[in-house]
Formats: sequence, C-alpha cells, structure tokens
Amino acid sequence: MATMISRVQSGLRTATKPIAGKLQQHTQKLGEEMANGAELDQLIRAALGGLGYEF
Repeated sequence: MATMISRVQSGLRTATKPIAGKLQQHTQKLGEEMANGAELDQLIRAALGGLGYEF
C-alpha cells in the first residue's frame, strides 16, 4: 500500500511540472494581453473624446 501511495505521489509531482510551466506561460500571456487591453482602452477613449464623447 505504501509503495502504491509513493508511486501516485511521484506521478503527481511529475505531472505538475509541465502544468506549472504552462500555468506560468499562460499567466505571463494574460499579463501581456491585459496591458494591451489597457492601451487599447486609452486609445478608444481618446478617439471618442475627439468626437465629443467623454467618459
């Protein structure tokens, strides 16, 4: 039973390494996308402000 548990634990540690790497990549990409979104928001607000719409 203990051997089986250690194999499962070992498998979980191995399985989480790729997941952790993917999570880090997705988190970084999300940060980049959010920054781009904020920049686009500013551009849209400026363009609408030029047309007389203020937020």
